[in-house]
Amino acid sequence: MDNEVIFTSPILNREIPAFLSAAKIRGVLCLPSLHEGIPRCLLEAMSMGVPVIATKVGGVPELIHHEKTGILVPPRDPKKLAEAIIRLLTDYELSRKIGRQGKLVVRSRYSWEATLAQLMNLFNSFF
Repeated sequence: MDNEVIFTSPILNREIPAFLSAAKIRGVLCLPSLHEGIPRCLLEAMSMGVPVIATKVGGVPELIHHEKTGILVPPRDPKKLAEAIIRLLTDYELSRKIGRQGKLVVRSRYSWEATLAQLMNLFNSFF
């Protein structure tokens, strides 16, 4: 699977874990959006330790801290996007570090337990 790029058609939810498991080994998830909130696909990939690259739009910078939990690139800049992809595919240590840190952040901030705790704190602040 070295030197391969896989472009997929839409996949079913039940197929997502298999794709992300394959990407975790020596791949990245790339999301070059022009508009986003906090994309679920980034949360899913990061929760499995897959390094991510995304454009600096919408809520993405809230989730990805450049070179810590992923790589941020400017929107509509294919040169920077290509550089980021090449960098993560060739710098294995950086890729692993970003994958590990992204996993920690998602699991601590966006897990069901963390979300419930945040919601309970919000409710308790009113009483």
